[in-house]
Amino acid sequence: SVVLVNLGQANKESLRLFMEMYAAISIKIKDLDPVVMLHSIVMALKLGSFADNLCKKQPEDLDKLKARAT
Repeated sequence: SVVLVNLGQANKESLRLFMEMYAAISIKIKDLDPVVMLHSIVMALKLGSFADNLCKKQPEDLDKLKARAT
């Protein structure tokens, strides 16, 4: 899970590519707490309206976060 804490979306990286990379890494982490996963992904996003929106109303789970990202 330390890898997730050090991730960050690059300025020119699309949200789709970042979400795919994040999912590929997080799926390999055994017993990853969903709360930790959601928090780390919100913190890893580049600054902007999507990240602001997630901070105002955090999604309940990863599926809802993916739906909002779409």
